[in-house]
Amino acid sequence: MKKLMSILLAASAVFALTLSTTFALPSATANGGVVGEVTINGEVIEGTKVLFESSYEDVSQSEQTKISQLNAGTAITEVLDTASVQAPEGLDVSSLKLLTQIQDLVVKDANGNLVKDAKNVKVTWEVPNLTSGLGDVYVIHYSTVRNVWEIIKPDQVDFSNKTITATFADLSPVGVVYVPSTSQPAGDKDDSSSVQTSDQSNIALYAGVAVVALVAIVGLTYRTKKQK
Repeated sequence: MKKLMSILLAASAVFALTLSTTFALPSATANGGVVGEVTINGEVIEGTKVLFESSYEDVSQSEQTKISQLNAGTAITEVLDTASVQAPEGLDVSSLKLLTQIQDLVVKDANGNLVKDAKNVKVTWEVPNLTSGLGDVYVIHYSTVRNVWEIIKPDQVDFSNKTITATFADLSPVGVVYVPSTSQPAGDKDDSSSVQTSDQSNIALYAGVAVVALVAIVGLTYRTKKQK
């Protein structure tokens, strides 16, 4: 009986650890390096470099404060007026989580000088904590030219190589955000023929409760028999 109790308790511990690992959201990390060709207005300009920097050119102090708050983990709804954020139709901005820190994406010419008027820039960069099953991935961008926060749907999300490709009308602070897979993005159709992730979470929770209850029942039964 003691051996059975030990096995059940061990199973409960493993189950609890699995749940905490499965449903833990990734922490926001710095963006990786820019890879591959970068096009500006559809052309590849020799000697031009695009990179992320921690300083923010031409960004007002108030917007820098917002960026610092977001990078520190404050919810988007507490920092930005989500109603004024430009986003793809049907996307609930309040459901977004930060995957990478928001950093200034800048263009520099062959001499290392900042190119401030770069337009229609298509760039691919590495995202170290990009994993499949994460959820729907987007890019958050603050345009210093248009003074607006916007959510951009990437041109490509490559989970295998952990890279994202996106096109920007103009460059300035950029970060990667996502809608966690445990919540269904607004506008998506509910496929009743398949089990949603949230349903799987509930099933796992019920199974955990059942294991704990079984341990309690076995323990109570054993104690009752021993007292007799």
